[in-house]
Amino acid sequence: VSNGIGASLPMTADGRVFYYSDYNLYGGTKRNTDFGWSCCTGTRPQAVADYHDLIYFHDGQNLYVNLFTPSTVKWSRVGGTVALTQTTRFPESDEVHLIVALPQPTRFGVKFRVPGWLTGPMQATLNGREAKLVLDKEHWATMSRRWRSGDQITLRLPMSLRACPLDPQRPTPAAVTFGPVVLAFEAPTAQALQRVDVEALDHLLAPEGQPLHFRLVADPTVHARPFNAFRGGERYFVYLDPKLGERIPHHDVKFTGQWGDAGVLRFSNEVGATAESEFEGTGVRWLGRRFDDAGQAEITIDGNAVGVVDQFGPGRDLPFDWTHHGLPAGRHTIRLRLLPDKVEESKDRYLNVIGFEVLNEK
Repeated sequence: VSNGIGASLPMTADGRVFYYSDYNLYGGTKRNTDFGWSCCTGTRPQAVADYHDLIYFHDGQNLYVNLFTPSTVKWSRVGGTVALTQTTRFPESDEVHLIVALPQPTRFGVKFRVPGWLTGPMQATLNGREAKLVLDKEHWATMSRRWRSGDQITLRLPMSLRACPLDPQRPTPAAVTFGPVVLAFEAPTAQALQRVDVEALDHLLAPEGQPLHFRLVADPTVHARPFNAFRGGERYFVYLDPKLGERIPHHDVKFTGQWGDAGVLRFSNEVGATAESEFEGTGVRWLGRRFDDAGQAEITIDGNAVGVVDQFGPGRDLPFDWTHHGLPAGRHTIRLRLLPDKVEESKDRYLNVIGFEVLNEK
């Protein structure tokens, strides 16, 4: 709930809606669609309304607590209506409190969902005393008894930092979670996140300021907070990978002149506009796309001209990359400058940059 629609941006008055989450390894941002009144404009409020239907379930003999959130449910059954009120600061707190209200003592079961992210057994007390929970094969923990009005249940849901890899067979790329909450990272560059070892999170991340907020012990410029706390346009990193340093995304490239932002790339048709980046390696690859309105760029490395490259292609969004090898090991600077020249077939002289890939060849 908190990582999906609960983490999206509000819909705008003209019908633009949050269509998908950006999990790019090299940094993402939240943004609504560029157009209004798509299908998601209608299904979004339907999905939000469904949250209420997912908190509690029931059968003939049991009331099921599926989501841990402040709420009250009234269950009509033989013997009178049962009311269950839930108060909690979950997931900022690992405790959930429930109070039973009913007209007369009645026997039934209360079943609690046992989440897969628990880092220890779910614990419970009844009216201040330790209570036994009976676990079943469908991952529900049950407390059955003859209930009286005013009975109080307290649950404790153990949580901790953990890594959730995309591929169970590989440790990375992986997202970092605390209990059910996906954490996203703030960092000056993608390369700064190479210091985060997803297999040693408890040693690398320290609590900071408020619940579910952390800082990287070795680098005070790197912070983690819930993905749902990020606002539109704020850059974040959700999935971490030790190979992040091999690519420099366009977010970390220095641009001069007028450049547009298409999300996955930056583009300009202003003659003289530049894109510049430092890197450390023996080669570099410029990543972009070919278009039927693209132009040419002069490329310099460490101030020396190394070529003129044309991004024109006979269509839209076609593959493009340009590679330069043979540099001495160490730090270098690559610079692209948009030229006035273009091939006759091109409709314009646009230049685009997705980023640069750093090469270290032996």
